[in-house]
Amino acid sequence: MVIRASEAEVSELQAKVLEYSKLADKYTEEEFKMMQQLLDKANTILNKDISEISQEEVTKSLNELTTEKNNLDLISVKKELQNIIAEAK
Repeated sequence: MVIRASEAEVSELQAKVLEYSKLADKYTEEEFKMMQQLLDKANTILNKDISEISQEEVTKSLNELTTEKNNLDLISVKKELQNIIAEAK
């Protein structure tokens, strides 16, 4: 049995897609490549009729987006540390 996603779950995914889409200009194309793929995948889900969206696919997409956001945060920290080290020299 497929459990349909609630409106709240779909809204949460929509919010994350909107939030994370705004990050593209902070990273190189290569750094943002995986996030863009996950955003495209999430948009494919969101383009469906809500009655066709499963809770499982929304949860999976949210988890993937969150994991990739954490990876991008690590890239940002690494860049910041490299800049601090370069300035200290």
